[in-house]
Parts: sequence; structure tokens; C-alpha cells
Amino acid sequence: MFNYLAFVCGGVGAPGQHEGDNGAEMAEKCLRRLEETGAPEQFPPRLLILLTSPAYDDPGSIKRMISGIRHAVSDYKIRACAEVEAQSAEVPLIGGSVEAVFFDRRIHERGALLVCLASRLVEAEAHASADVHNDHEAAVDGLLRELGLSILEAHRPPRIPLTVRMLLSFLPNVSRRDEKASYLTPELHRLLLQKARIRIQLVGGVTSRPGFQFAGAEVYRDRIVVASVFTGSPFSLSLSHGSMSGSPDLSDFARIRSEAKSGLERSLKWWTLEKPVGCLAIHSSSHRRSALYLKTIAEDAEELITGREAGPPVDGKDIYFGGFFDGEFGADESGRFLFGASATRCATARSLTPASRPFPKPRDRRPAFTICATRSKVL
Repeated sequence: MFNYLAFVCGGVGAPGQHEGDNGAEMAEKCLRRLEETGAPEQFPPRLLILLTSPAYDDPGSIKRMISGIRHAVSDYKIRACAEVEAQSAEVPLIGGSVEAVFFDRRIHERGALLVCLASRLVEAEAHASADVHNDHEAAVDGLLRELGLSILEAHRPPRIPLTVRMLLSFLPNVSRRDEKASYLTPELHRLLLQKARIRIQLVGGVTSRPGFQFAGAEVYRDRIVVASVFTGSPFSLSLSHGSMSGSPDLSDFARIRSEAKSGLERSLKWWTLEKPVGCLAIHSSSHRRSALYLKTIAEDAEELITGREAGPPVDGKDIYFGGFFDGEFGADESGRFLFGASATRCATARSLTPASRPFPKPRDRRPAFTICATRSKVL
């Protein structure tokens, strides 16, 4: 049951005959979940996250799919949220290419996934950098300037004071054009943190083949895309080290499952999280080889999130969903922001203060949404 934030998803198993239909289908699955709350006006869509498998390899087709998503969500927002929404019906969108997506506790090698964050207490903006190959430092500077976070503009007041901001970002998997280093992506992560004028909560993944990043209605290559999420309900990010020892294989599956579950459990306990309603997972692309691994990890995660035994998957009501990325980043238990570590990451919205309750006498004042990223050593 959603009280403050709704975190829902809709996926397709393969590209359709018409890309726009794929987009509208995923959007309708998300919007149906919001309508099922019985109070859709309390959950206006605020952020859309789109992940596409390598089967989606044509930028023009992806743009048409994004157009279908944006039109469906815009129409819904005008219809269902008109009385409470004074803002534009357009909803920010970011995303990128992944090795595969997963939902319904299954890996979809040729699928796509749309995730929707909806709440009256959340605001979000989507931004894209310039091409990082031309001048990666200038690209980072320009992006931070758009976000109002550039150290070069420290005199500017915060965009929305007295709120918590999280940055969800997808970085390109690119190499450098000089001889100093072969891999540029970790440097992009370092510069984002170093050049920001405040300590930012940065979490996300590294896009995979064919290497697209999405922001708004556009499809890019070699760009950093960022969703800046503001909320009156505190966010927190954590990373619990749960990497496996030795050289695990499927014959040692019991230990693999136990250690993965323990890693996620530690991550949730670190921030005393109770009753989150969903988990967007950023897995290592190496996990794609084991559908059994994913199924059991999803079941274990659902049990930890819901506090009850995982039943049969219910179409359209996923709790654990996400994609397989070429890398990931977030914060560890000491507050350090790391890139590409083998670990479990979470970004969560905690319970609200009485002054910020959106409607009276909520059934549950516990945390409402979580973004988790899990990665262990190669199976």
C-alpha cells in the first residue's frame, strides 16, 4: 500500500512491431498500478526511468518508443491529477542501454523496462551533459552548472532549499582518446563528486551495449544523464559489502544465495529501513548468465522488503526489478562514494515528519520507496 510515494514498473519481453506501442504498453502498466491505489491524484508521476536491452539498437525507434511513453503519461497526468497539479504535464525521463532487464523474477534478454516514481512530495529534473569525448571536464562542468551544483557558481542559492536531493545518473561506458588511461568512466564519476559545490548523493550505473543514454525525449551516446530528485522525505544511500570470497560457481549456489541475501539485508538495516515498497536493482552484467540466481535473489529480496514469504509473481506488481549494467556507483556504510565496487547499494525515502504528511492518518509512516543496486563477483 502506497502512502507517500509509489514506485512501480512496467516491462515488455521483446520489441513490438511498432516501437510507440511498446512505449505506450509499458506506460499503461505503470499507470494502472497508480490507478489501483484508489487515489491517483495523490501520486502524480514525477520521474520515469527507461532501461532497454541490446535488441533496441536503433535510436530512431527508441525515440518513437519514448514519445509513446511521454504521451501516455502526459495524458494520464492531465486526466487524473489536474485538480492537484499546477505544473507541466511533461514528466522527466532518463535511462540507458543495459545488457538485459528483469521483472516478474525473470531475465528478459530482449526486453525493456519502464520505472515510475510518483508522489506529490517529489520533484525531479532530467539533464544531459555535452559529449564527454570532446572535453570531458567541460562536459561535467556544464552539467553541474545546469544542476545548480557547480563549484564555479557557489554564490547561487540552492535550487529548492530545505529539501533532500539525490542524483540518479547513468554514465557512458567509454575509453579515453589519450594515452593516460584506457577507461574514462571512473574519471567522470570522480569529477562529478569533486567539482560539485556541495556533498551530493550520487547513485547509478554504467550503460551497456549498444551504448545509449536517454534524457527527456532525446537518445544520446557518450553523454552523462542525470535525474535530480528533490524530496521533503529524507533520502539516504548505503552500500553494504557483500562480495563473495573465492571463485564461486553454480555448484556453490547455496553460499552465493546466502551472501547475496545478507548483503541486501545489511544494507536495509544500516538505515533502519522498514516496509519499503519497491527495489530498482542494478546488477553486474555477469549475473545475466544465471536465471536461477536472479529468480532466487528476487524472491529473497521480496521477502526482506515485504516481511512475508514471497508468493507466485503477480503480473504488473513487481517489487524487485531492474537491469544488468557494466558498472555501478553509490555510497558505502561510512558515507564514502565509490565506483564499481562489489556490493549492495540502496537509496531510500524514510518516514515523513508530521508537518509534511500529504493526507491524514496514514496507515503506515514508514519508508516508502527504495532503489537498490546489488553486485557480487562473477558467477
